[in-house]
Amino acid sequence: MATQKNVQLRPMTSDEYLLYAETAIQEYAAEKVRAGNWKSTEALEEARKSYAELLPEGVGTPKNFFFSLLDSESNRVVGMIWYRLKSEDKAFILDFKIDENDRGKGYGRAAILAAEKDIKNHGAHVVELHVFGHNARAIELYKSSGYIVTNMYMKKELVTVVG
Repeated sequence: MATQKNVQLRPMTSDEYLLYAETAIQEYAAEKVRAGNWKSTEALEEARKSYAELLPEGVGTPKNFFFSLLDSESNRVVGMIWYRLKSEDKAFILDFKIDENDRGKGYGRAAILAAEKDIKNHGAHVVELHVFGHNARAIELYKSSGYIVTNMYMKKELVTVVG
């Protein structure tokens, strides 16, 4: 069992954002391919287009909040979170990541709690997010943090049998 961690949200710097964005676009493209939403030949272009539409002003796009997640004891960056205020009372977490070497140590739960507190401070009282169906670890974290499934997309590949 992971020990209780404390995480602070620090606004992402422009340099951190530039590093984050390039990696995030590539990871988003790969996730969409893995989920079967996009073809690998079009994924990177589609991901770049999605980010450009969502963030026309990059890290300074209004109503979008990018944070580096800091371990409160060591002040070391352990991940990041990005959320958008969709309305006066609703926020949407668009990206959330704990660094590979820090997963399973309690940072995820602490980061969610810190983000929820920040979201409440902006007046929102509902938080939504999307998680890919194959990301069992994230699904479990969100469920154990009180999130419920509100929609579910399912698919089945139909294969033609030759013979």
